[in-house]
Order: sequence, then C-alpha cells, then structure tokens
Amino acid sequence: MKHLSVGSRWNADLVAQLHEQWKQDPKSVDSDWQSFFEGFELGLALPP
Repeated sequence: MKHLSVGSRWNADLVAQLHEQWKQDPKSVDSDWQSFFEGFELGLALPP
C-alpha cells in the first residue's frame, strides 16, 4: 500500500470529519458535500 503524503492525510482527515458532521446533521455541510456523502452512502449500501 502506498503511504499517504501529509497533504493527502490532511484531506482524508477533513473528509472523515465532514462525513461525521454530515451524519449528525446533513444540512450542516455545504450542498456539494451533501451530494457527495449521499452518493457515498448509496455506494456503501450496494452489494459488491
């Protein structure tokens, strides 16, 4: 597995933080992030 750079790690942490925030209150994040996480959750729910 490739190691994440500091910038990539920060971005991954930010996305994780926003995802948690969205799960608590979807309207608390920007509408672009709302759409992203709705699609993300849909993707997680689909069988492989």
